[in-house]
Amino acid sequence: MAIAAWQPAWHSELFCREPLPFPAAWHWRRRAAPGVLHYSLAGEASARQWLSAWCARRGWQLQVADGGAVWNLLAWHQGRLMLGWWSDAREPAVDCAWISAAFAAPPSDAAQRHALLSGRPGAAVAPRGRIVCSCFGVGEWSINEAIASGCASVGALGGKLKCGTNCGSCVPELNALLAAQRTRA
Repeated sequence: MAIAAWQPAWHSELFCREPLPFPAAWHWRRRAAPGVLHYSLAGEASARQWLSAWCARRGWQLQVADGGAVWNLLAWHQGRLMLGWWSDAREPAVDCAWISAAFAAPPSDAAQRHALLSGRPGAAVAPRGRIVCSCFGVGEWSINEAIASGCASVGALGGKLKCGTNCGSCVPELNALLAAQRTRA
């Protein structure tokens, strides 16, 4: 018998005001968060249809960012944030404390709501590609754009995007992206 690590199709962070009856096939754990329920989840089959239908049955207005593997959703009811879902092929890099605070004081303008949809403060757009550097939430597309614009080393990427400058766990992947770009050139 061989033992292998499970590689789910998606990982998600879910924040909500009320518990959800998760499908049996989903793997989940509840995490501590002030004033809101917080779950980390993973699964094989897509969660999009199930979660969208669950929110629609409550009459909640949905705000969605769909970037392929990255799929984020906010559910609103009468100006109140009811649920937030951030998913990716890997664990999504979101600012959990900031998201929890948004349940107590929801964003007041469109730019702040878009930032909330990305899961990180200050971001006015949804995540761009899968997250490579979780310390700073830097996505693969941003890294490839920086490489294409002249960043030719991990140090240069760190100077421009901050990726690879904290814990260092993304440095091998940054080197792989640099090498892949060199072979394409």
